[in-house]
Amino acid sequence: MKKLQTLFRSRLTLRLWLTLVVPILGISLCILLAAGLFFDGYLMDQALADAQVQTEDAADSFSRSFRELRERMVRKISSADFRAKVLAAARADEEGYTLANNDLQQDLSEFAQMSGMARGALLVGTGRLGGVPQVFYSYEDSRRDQAWAMLDFDLSGVSGITLLPAAPLPGEDGDEVLTLVVPLYFNTTSLLLVRGDPAEADAVLYVFLDAAAVTEYLNLYCEDAYRGTLYLANEAGEPLSLTADAAAGQAADAADPTAEPLKKQLSQTIEARQDWLPYGDLTVYVEPISSWDGLYLVNLLPREQLLTWRDTIYQLLLLISLSAVAAVTLACGVISSLTTHPLRTLMQTVHRIEENRYDGALAFPGRADEIGQLDRALCGMEQTIQQQMEDIRRTEQEKFAARMQLLTEQINPHFLYNTLEFINMEVLTGRPENASHMIASLGEYCRISLAYGDNEHTIRRELDQVQAYADIMSCRFSHDVELLTNVPKSLQEKLLPKCTLQPLVENSLRHGFGLSDGGVPFPPKIEITFALQGEDLVIAVTDNGQGIDIARAEKILREGRGKNEDRHIGLHNIYERLRAFYGRAEFRFSSVPYFENTVEIRLPARFFTDPDPAAPDPPAAKTRTFVQ
Repeated sequence: MKKLQTLFRSRLTLRLWLTLVVPILGISLCILLAAGLFFDGYLMDQALADAQVQTEDAADSFSRSFRELRERMVRKISSADFRAKVLAAARADEEGYTLANNDLQQDLSEFAQMSGMARGALLVGTGRLGGVPQVFYSYEDSRRDQAWAMLDFDLSGVSGITLLPAAPLPGEDGDEVLTLVVPLYFNTTSLLLVRGDPAEADAVLYVFLDAAAVTEYLNLYCEDAYRGTLYLANEAGEPLSLTADAAAGQAADAADPTAEPLKKQLSQTIEARQDWLPYGDLTVYVEPISSWDGLYLVNLLPREQLLTWRDTIYQLLLLISLSAVAAVTLACGVISSLTTHPLRTLMQTVHRIEENRYDGALAFPGRADEIGQLDRALCGMEQTIQQQMEDIRRTEQEKFAARMQLLTEQINPHFLYNTLEFINMEVLTGRPENASHMIASLGEYCRISLAYGDNEHTIRRELDQVQAYADIMSCRFSHDVELLTNVPKSLQEKLLPKCTLQPLVENSLRHGFGLSDGGVPFPPKIEITFALQGEDLVIAVTDNGQGIDIARAEKILREGRGKNEDRHIGLHNIYERLRAFYGRAEFRFSSVPYFENTVEIRLPARFFTDPDPAAPDPPAAKTRTFVQ
């Protein structure tokens, strides 16, 4: 009976929540639909008119700035001083080029500073007045290295003062510019005029406008809500100030300004003297800038952008609806807290079990109903889980210990076979002393490696094992191996996992010096150092061999042995074992071939220091051993 009552109360809470929330959501939806119909009607017309005004303001502002630039240019071109300099430049040969270019420096700088959008100016002499075709540029212009490419500039579309579409300058991959082309010619030696046909010009003046600065200027005079893609266009609808990146981005978002259908409709709109046209999901505004130059401002504006106020009101209505739902949910939560408190208490018990914080105490020790039974069942479950986890942990520890034992005592069978074969050959060829020496070294090596199942031994024993291995390899390949060890006395009796250094020395001898392939023409030298540096014990194995392939070594360290790697206890094995023993192990590689190649291992120093740090560290014991 109580179970049914508890279930009924939970359903009652849900029913109460649905009874209150569903009407609120229904009313909010109706209000949103009504507001949408209103906004799409009245407010759309108002937004279209406001966008038209904004586009006109931007066009008027740019028109004034562009007209001022043209007037300054005309005044400068008409000055007697400039006419004389242009005439001298147009008649200059190669010997007179430098003098003519120096005379034009101030004038070219003035052209480049006539507008905040200007980025430079050039004068090109065509050679029609007896001089040679040459380019005159400002020494302050960063484009002067590409200036001479203007001799090949295409002027087929130029008629009088013409603004060309945005593009990088010839021979340059930098920012795009709008090129203002002014053909000039002399009808007498004292009169300089603007010529319509550039093919008959005596000189051509180029003024470069930064396309990005032009776009920034246009955007400055148009509010965000009414600012679409603003760009200059000519009478044919072709975009002038739109850079290639901006055109590509606009093509991906809405409409491509360079598409023929849009250019055709723009041209027809300009010819009909209309100021806007619909185009897909866009409203396209067209405003004249300069009838003399045939320039127009185009604003590609998505219709949805015009209804930002609608979105704001939608968000406000949605916020009110969500607030009402939150209030109802809060009220239902209060009711639920009064009816489902025992369940929440049991859920907290479950969370404590998940976080391993459960102390085994019953939440409802005096209850005999279903809640009390569930409480006791959770307690019994937690005890069972802890027992199972302990069993699993013990099993994994045993597996790990067995694996570490196997890795530690693994001996390369090829090394053992080859050593025994060499000893056999020494006996057969009558060199028993060498055979005896190698048997003693091999016995020492195996005795230290196996060590009756121990996983660790002292650093001194580890160095003895390396010594035995180097002795065997030196005898096998008839090379004198110089082995240096530099270990402080305070560290010599500290424990280290077995077979930590031998694989590194093996890599030096086999790969660094290539003993198995004939070796190197100089004595191999290997140095092993131990040092405490701050919180680290630093172990370094250095040789003067042919170098380390650092990328390959790091890959082996991370991923282990691949299909073509040697079957021996390598870097990855050492790395995994040291991490298992100390929790942290860091390998670093450096290589200067035939000088100094180092494998550096960093381990936590706390495993190798005495409890009393006040005792002074005795001086390091440095030994030098020559293995024959």
